[in-house]
Amino acid sequence: MMLVFTHLVMIHWHYYLICCPAVALLCGTTLARWEIFWIEEIPRPWLRLPLVLLMFILSAIGGIVTMNIAIDYDSFPKKMSRLIRQHTKPDDKLIVFKGDPEWPGELLFLADRRGFFVPVLEGKPFGPTDKGLREILGNESDMQRLRLLGYNKLVLVGESPTRYAVEASKPGDHRERFPYPATISPEVDGWPVVYRSEEILIREIPK
Repeated sequence: MMLVFTHLVMIHWHYYLICCPAVALLCGTTLARWEIFWIEEIPRPWLRLPLVLLMFILSAIGGIVTMNIAIDYDSFPKKMSRLIRQHTKPDDKLIVFKGDPEWPGELLFLADRRGFFVPVLEGKPFGPTDKGLREILGNESDMQRLRLLGYNKLVLVGESPTRYAVEASKPGDHRERFPYPATISPEVDGWPVVYRSEEILIREIPK
């Protein structure tokens, strides 16, 4: 499977279970047919060792997928959604920023709240958005428009500990966990705090 879907397994691992089972059956059938050929062509058992080692290496690399499965069963989004639901009202509209690159729409869905998320603190010309969170919150025209649309809560969420553990366990990765930003701007930092913990900060957007 690694030989056929290397990029899917290593990068776009969420496609793994969609594409790989069928290919695994085809690869298994082919290997079974080649087994007799290998025995005849490689009579000395020790010569078969490199092939076995190659299979072990590919299987070990495939373990990256197993690590990512842990992210799918991460309880962190549910925990954060419960806190959002507890400290906001059903008619609140939220601006959400999350410390990891995973789509935070799951938080809104689980919390049964409406809103939108901003994926970056600072906008870049070729980034996911033209404006980052600091630019949006610091632009009076944007904020007036958001207030008119009913947005009244700012939610900042840090990176999931489970996701951080998975990422940090990869060889050569020595990064620190991404918390929610400690400061946005002097004005935003002065907005009333609805709820604060190490993992999430909810602020009231003044009218």
